[in-house]
Order: sequence, then structure tokens, then C-alpha cells
Amino acid sequence: MNRLLFYLFWFAFFLTPTLAISQNCLEQLDSANYYSKTDRVRALYFADQLISRLDSGLCQREVGYAEAYNNIGLIYLGFAEHNRAIRAIQNSLKQEVEQYDSLSPGLIKICLNLSVAYQNNSDYLAAESYLLWADSLVRKNYSEQSPIYLDATYKNGLFYMEVGQYEKSRLQFERALRLTSQYFSENDSIKGALLTEYGTLLRDMGDYEEGEVALNQAIEALKGKNEVMHLRALDRLAAIKLDQGEFSASENQLLSNLQLKKERYPSDSLFRIETLNSLAVLYFKVNDLVTSEAYFENLLNYAGSRTEILPYVTNNIGAIYSKKKEYKQAFIMFQESAAAMRELYGGVHPDYANVLSNLANCQKSLGDINSALNIYMRVLDLDKTIYGPENPRYATTLNNIALIYQAFGYVELSEKLLKQALKIRKEKLGEKHPMYAKSLNDLGVHFLNKGDTLQALGHFDQALKTEIHHMQSVFPVLTDQQRQLFFEDIKFNLERFASISFGKRYFETEWTEKVYNYYLNTKSVLFYAADKMRTTMLENSDPAVKNSFIKWREAKYTLAQSYLLSEHELALRGINIASLEDQCNNLEKKMALLSSTFSSQSELSFYSWQDVEKNIADSAVLVEVIEFRNYSLKLGKFGAEQGFDDQSSYVVFILQGGSNQLKRIKLDGSEQLVDQYSFYKNSLRYGLEDASSYNVFWKKIDNEVKTDKKVYYAPDGIYHKLNPAVLYDSATQQYVSDKYKLVHITSGKDFIQTGKVAANKLYTAAIFGNPDFSSLNLTEPLNALPEAEREADDVTEILQGGKWKVSDFYYLNATESNLKLNQDPGILHLATHGYFEEDSKRQSALLNSGVYLARDKSTQEDGILTAYEAMNLKLDQTRLVVLSACETALGTVKNGEGVYGLQRAFLVAGASNLIISLVKVNDTATKNFMNMFYSEFVKEHSIEDSFFTARQRFKEQYPDPFTWGAFILVAKK
Repeated sequence: MNRLLFYLFWFAFFLTPTLAISQNCLEQLDSANYYSKTDRVRALYFADQLISRLDSGLCQREVGYAEAYNNIGLIYLGFAEHNRAIRAIQNSLKQEVEQYDSLSPGLIKICLNLSVAYQNNSDYLAAESYLLWADSLVRKNYSEQSPIYLDATYKNGLFYMEVGQYEKSRLQFERALRLTSQYFSENDSIKGALLTEYGTLLRDMGDYEEGEVALNQAIEALKGKNEVMHLRALDRLAAIKLDQGEFSASENQLLSNLQLKKERYPSDSLFRIETLNSLAVLYFKVNDLVTSEAYFENLLNYAGSRTEILPYVTNNIGAIYSKKKEYKQAFIMFQESAAAMRELYGGVHPDYANVLSNLANCQKSLGDINSALNIYMRVLDLDKTIYGPENPRYATTLNNIALIYQAFGYVELSEKLLKQALKIRKEKLGEKHPMYAKSLNDLGVHFLNKGDTLQALGHFDQALKTEIHHMQSVFPVLTDQQRQLFFEDIKFNLERFASISFGKRYFETEWTEKVYNYYLNTKSVLFYAADKMRTTMLENSDPAVKNSFIKWREAKYTLAQSYLLSEHELALRGINIASLEDQCNNLEKKMALLSSTFSSQSELSFYSWQDVEKNIADSAVLVEVIEFRNYSLKLGKFGAEQGFDDQSSYVVFILQGGSNQLKRIKLDGSEQLVDQYSFYKNSLRYGLEDASSYNVFWKKIDNEVKTDKKVYYAPDGIYHKLNPAVLYDSATQQYVSDKYKLVHITSGKDFIQTGKVAANKLYTAAIFGNPDFSSLNLTEPLNALPEAEREADDVTEILQGGKWKVSDFYYLNATESNLKLNQDPGILHLATHGYFEEDSKRQSALLNSGVYLARDKSTQEDGILTAYEAMNLKLDQTRLVVLSACETALGTVKNGEGVYGLQRAFLVAGASNLIISLVKVNDTATKNFMNMFYSEFVKEHSIEDSFFTARQRFKEQYPDPFTWGAFILVAKK
């Protein structure tokens, strides 16, 4: 972007005294200067009046005409009236030459101002000619110790950086820094301004390390001396962090800067442009296109139709269209931007090259490969001229050309260019940079297409290491929605790696072990990130951080309720969903900025199966299911076309404590699994004998499970929907539950997660039973649950007998608001109706399931606790949540992320253990099971042991697996 718009010169434009003109002219100049700060219309009126008088010779004496024209020209320049500014300053130049000569020192200020005016009018040849004229006069009339000499050198550096002549710019800045060190070492503002621009230049040249050093020195020099320039230096450092892929650090700084600029400089909207642009680019890079587009629209509002800004915004909006695959719209944007850039800067400029590169990519996506290649070749020449052949931007263009050659079938040439790009990125960006991972992935696809699968796997493996490291570093300060968007690309690459590694040739090799290690670090990663954020906030001793977390949680409640309202109800209550979402997102960001302990959330640990195995008791076994689809690759006219089959397959990993061995089983035949699940579900529902589901779902697994104690079971995909405990082995005439105890967990990572488990030492319980459903606004009324009330009564009596302090809430009192007021009970028991809407089109899958409570009409609560709302309950010290309602274990299953429903919600809210149901169960049977469980619990105080003992007793009373297998235990470490 035109840096002259953003940069504050530490030497002001040369306004000169005008003592020699008539009183009327002097008054008009004073008025023009006065109103230039407050009133554009009046300032231009007085400036035009004075120009007219000067042109007519009505300002009685000639001495001072040059100064008057110059000063009025600067007023025009301040209002972006470029042509009028040039005309006025040209007249100033003419007057000065006529009065003195072309070597007069008085021409320096006029030439420099004229150079700036031509730059702002995009005439860079003219601008350079006046800059060189001023430079020659400075060297002729002033020594190196003069501030004017230093200023001219600095302006030369700025100019050459602006037009993309980086080597010339570097020479000028380094000379200016030497002069500053020799003659102006006490002036921190001068030193800070120079270092800011020098650091920015080094960033543009791809030397991020040295650029960061210079900008940190600038920040230190400007701190407490010049706030405006200090903020600018911070913006530039954030931009370097963004280029290096350090999104967390970059976003923190940019959001902080933006807030400070709004508070301290509310009327200076142009001052915010640089920060807004960097934020828009950042959100684009993490796939949050909605937020990115909103920031770009903000830029348009601030910038208006300014010709030096509009081409950049147009290009960036084109990039968003391209990301959305709306290539025709993108093409129009890129064409407009390229034309404007060429008019601004000519044909050799870095920003023009960038837009051409975007245009070429768009042409490729539209199928015009030849045109794309031609444009890319032009960009490569520009990159080489502007940056040199070792720059990361040159590498990007090489990589793009290589992919086009790949589409043409030029295998060897494509490989050569891909390797060259990889080498440059590795040397200049490092092995942890996202662009290095991009090169690795592109080379991996190339080798796969070439038939060299081992080489492909090696490159995909290295890329995933980089991508997961990057994910761990940026997740802490992203919102939940941004995490989901960011994770999409990694998920694709991981599934591709899994599909290839799970092939026959590699299944028994280390490649399959690598897959499991990657899944350990990414499976349910969104769940773990949300859980970690909650824990971090609550453990923080800073009241401001905790207060932000409480406000955020309250805002999430409000948002959850609003999602359930109709458009009419939203309008009646004056609720704007987008505003509420923004409020929640902003509060999440504030938490990240405030919390000094957030850095602990980004501890970059990579776990392996060995880390899991050493935490499993010798008598226990972990069974972890991984869902994947078969990957396909073909070379089409657009290049490599990658995708996955519709059908899922499964691999099961088994870890026995103390075995130091990772077993793996591949379950083929996805269609058979889907069909068998339907049979399994119907058999349970209608009491049919099921001798086949065990063989399909569990027999292979069972053969490898060498324990009669405890199995920890981390499901995925369709396995989330079944309870292996009820599968019947006809060969041994045993249910799986007869062989060992099965505890459901989220992932094997639960064995090594360092987060605290609820340790509520107070024996407190909140029991809700048989709410007043008539208070709810439902189209179909719900039946009352008198048996649920009796269940709640029994549970209360049992717990009180065990010295527990119980708060019970029945009928009218069993309200949603009372539930939310009960924070951190040791046990939360809900005996009510539950729901799950599998085909709902709601905005969040967490709105598709919930439980019904009573409605307190004195509050805004609707009496329906959705999973979205449950996720924001305060249950950090809650040892157990019991959802004694129908199908509370169900939800929307997402590949690799688990069940989006009540199960996930209560775990995120902080609960350590859940007892939930997979099917609809008879009320009386449910009451009896709960009585058995709590009777055991008050004796043993072990949730796991109590659950399994109670289930064995329950099974004797109700031998039907549909009934005794209805409830499952889900545990968090």
C-alpha cells in the first residue's frame, strides 16, 4: 500500500514564512492554514482565493510569492487535491528560480514537496526527478551533520521503498542510520522513525529476522517519546509476525493497537487503516472469511475512493471471492486492481506483481491454463527484478509455475521448480512456517502422482508436523468458530496421510503409528481447546481476566437463547444475532489479550502413543477408533484433483498398559457397518436376537483385548452411536460387558492431559426432577414425569443418608434459571425429558439437542437447556453429571471431533464424569438403575466402580440389553 499515506515524517512538510505579501493576502493564507485543521470547505475557499490573487499579481510585492504558493500547495496536498497542489508548488518553484537561480538552497524544500505531490498523484518518474534535484542541492549546500542532509537521505529511502527499488532504498536507509548514530544519537524520535522504515524494508525484502530486530529497536526508542510513531512501529512488527505465521502474537498486537487508536485518536480514521488491513489479512489466512471481509469493508468506509488505497482493498476482496471459489467475481476484482496498480506505479512494482499473481491463479481456476502460465512468467521476472531469486515471494511464483507444468504433464520440470521453491522457503522462512508446509504438501502430491508413495509420505509427514505445531501456537487466541475454520485444511491433509498409510503395503509399518500420533494430537482438538481455555481463565488470579470470562459466558447464554427465536421474536425483542456474535467474539479476544497465562495454553507438546501407554494401568486397555475415507488423486486440466470417497472406513488402535506395543486393526466394508448399525438399533428397540453385530463391530477388537478388568473406549464415526457393552458374543455366550468394564472417553490423549479434574470436596448435589412442562411454549405438549419426581426423591434420600447436602428442584422450581444459578455442585442430576433433532438446519449442531426444564416467567429463560447453553454452565468442580433423560448421549457426529451434543457440552462446562443414555428407557427402569447406582456410590465413592456394580445388578433385574445397556459412563481424566 502507498506508504506515504501512513508514514508520519519526522520532519514536517516545509511551510515557510510569508512576511513580504500584502495584508489581505496574508490574512487569506492565515485563514487557509487555520481552517485546514478543522473545515475543508473554508480552507479550500481561502486557498483558492489566495491562488487567484497570486496568479493575478494582486499581492503587491513579489518577495514571498514562492513561499505563498508552496504553503497553499501543501494545504491542497493535505486534502488530496493533487493536481491543484502540483500546480501551486510548480508556481512556487518558478518564482524561486526566477528570483534566484536553479541552484538556490531555497529550492530544496520546494523540490521535496513537489516530489511528494507527484508521488501522491502516482507520477513516480516526475517524483524521482524532483527528489534527485533536491538531493543534489542538499549535498552541494549542507554537510552530513545537517538535519536537512539527514532528512533528504531518509526521504530518498522512503521513495525507493515505495516504488519497489529495494536495494537503492536500503543504501539510503543505512546511510541515514549511520548519520543518526554519528550526529543525532540523542534524538530517539529520529532513530525510531528510521528504524521503523528500515525494518519495514527488510520485511518487504523477505529478511524477517533482521527486520524484526530493527523494529524492536524502533519500538524501544519510541516508547514514551512519540505515541503515534510507537504505534506504527508496533503495527509493522505485527505485520512481520503475520508473515512468519505467528498469528497469535500478531493478532494480540493488532487488536490492542486498534483499540488504543480508537480511544486516543477517535477522529483520525486514516490512522487505523494499516491496522485494519493487517487484521483483515490475518483472518483471511486463518480461513475466517466473514471477519476478514468485514474488516475490508471497514477499510473501504475509512478510505473512501482514495486512489492509493482502493486497488489494495479491491485486490483483497477478490482474494476472498477466490477463496470462496467465486472465480468470475474474483477475476473482475483482480483485473480492476491490476489496472489501477499499473496506473499508480507502472509495470515494475511489488504490489502490481502480487495482483498479477492473484489474477494468474484465478485464470488457472477458471481453466485458462495457458493465460495463467503467461502471467506467472511475467510475475517471476518481476519478482526476480524486485526481490532477487532467493526471496520467498520468488519461491511462491516458482511453486505456482511448477503446479501448472504439473498439469501439462512436465513431471521433471515441475519437480525441479517445486524443490527449488522448497529450498528457498526452508532457508528464508524456516521449517515451522506454513508456506514451508505448503511446499512439502505440493511436493508430496507430485511424488504421489509420479508413483513414488514413500517419498510422498515423507513429505506429507514433515508437513503435518509443521501444520500441527502452527495450529498449537495459534489456537489459544482464536475464537471457537475460527478454530473450526483454521482446522479444515489440516483435517484434509491428515485424512489424506491416514488413507495412504492405512493401505495394505504400509499398514503394519511405522507410517500407521505416525497416523495415530497425529490423531492423538488432533482428535477432538476443538473440544480440548475449549476445555483448556475455560481452565486457564478460571485458574487465572487476575480479576479482570475472570470478569471477562464471566461476561463472555453470560453473552454465550444470551446468544444460545437468541438462536432459538424466530425472526419475528428477534425483531420484537430488538435482538441482532450478528451483534451478539460479535460481542461474544470480542470478549473471547479480550480474554486472550488480558490473560498473561494464556501463553501456557500454547505450550507446544507433541504426544506419541508411547506417552499414552505409560499412563495406562497394566490391567487396563485403550481401544481408540479412527474414521477415515479413501483418498483419490488424478491429474486433470486444472492440475492435481484430490478428494475422498463418500463411504467411511475404520482403523482401531489398541494399547495394553505395560505392553510397549501398538496394535492396529482395519475394519473394511463401510456399507456393511452402516447396514449392521440399523440392524443393531432395531434389534435393541424391538427385543430381537442379535448374534451378528458383535462379529461385525467388535470381534476383531475383542480378539486383541487381553484384559478382564477395564477397557477405555474412544469412539469415532458410527462407533459413537453404539454401546459395545451390549454386543453379544454367541461363541462364548457372553456380552462384552461380561468380559470387562467399558469406560467411554474422548481420546487417548485423556491419559496425558495435564488439566485438573474436578476435585469438589464438598458433598453437595443439585437434583432436578419432573419439571412443569406446561410452562413451556411448545407446539406439542410433553407428558408429565411423575416417575422422574419419585426418582429424584429417592436420589435425594440416598445422598442425604450418605451425608450429602442436597438441593432439590421439582415441578415449578425445576427451572432453567435455577439450574444456571447452581454453580459447581459435586453432583448434578437431571430427571426430565431430553431431545435430539438429527436433521435440524440450525446454525450450531449444539442447538440440536438438550433437555426440557420448567420456565420461570420472571426471567428471559425459555425453559429449554440446549447443549449450546449447557456448554457455558459453571461445572468446574462437578464430579458427576447424570442425565436421566432419553437419548442424552446422542448428537451430531463430526469426523475426528466427536459428538456435538449434551455429552460434549457438559464436559466442556467442566464435569469430570457423565452418565447418559443412548436410547429411550422405561421411566420405572431408569428410576431403579439410579437407585442402585447412588446406593453403591454413597458406599464406595468411586463413580466408575459404582456404575459397573449397579449395572450388573440392574442387568439381573432387566436382562433385556436395550434396558440394561441404555446408560453409558463417559469419563474425563
